[in-house]
Amino acid sequence: LTYAKNGFKIDLNAKRHAEEGEQALRLVKSFSDAHFVQADVATEQGALTLIDESIKVFGGVDVLVNNAGVGIAKPLVQTEEALWDKMINANLKSTYLCCRFSIPHMLKNSWGRIVNITSVAGLHGAVHLCAYTQQKLV
Repeated sequence: LTYAKNGFKIDLNAKRHAEEGEQALRLVKSFSDAHFVQADVATEQGALTLIDESIKVFGGVDVLVNNAGVGIAKPLVQTEEALWDKMINANLKSTYLCCRFSIPHMLKNSWGRIVNITSVAGLHGAVHLCAYTQQKLV
């Protein structure tokens, strides 16, 4: 909300939960212009959809906040490869893809900022969070 309260136009994103996204959108709209895009930013098409929508609706991308993430508590020896990949995609690949598609627009405008949200889990180990904590190292 700090960005909205300071006049930034906000493009919100969620992978699946459109209802929750719409609730957040109503809150943000009470402070600033805002838009909601439902897309899986852990995929190339989803990240491109989000950035393209931001450009279409607001004319560009000035600040990118990478906040997508998944944390599943499970002993490492019971963590299947598919689950590991799901966390890697949400926690790391989404950041790479959103940066990849945002940076050209920031360079074109000679201005931009990228904020990567991490976790205290990157500072301290946690029981059954091996996959998550190694992805949040700061």
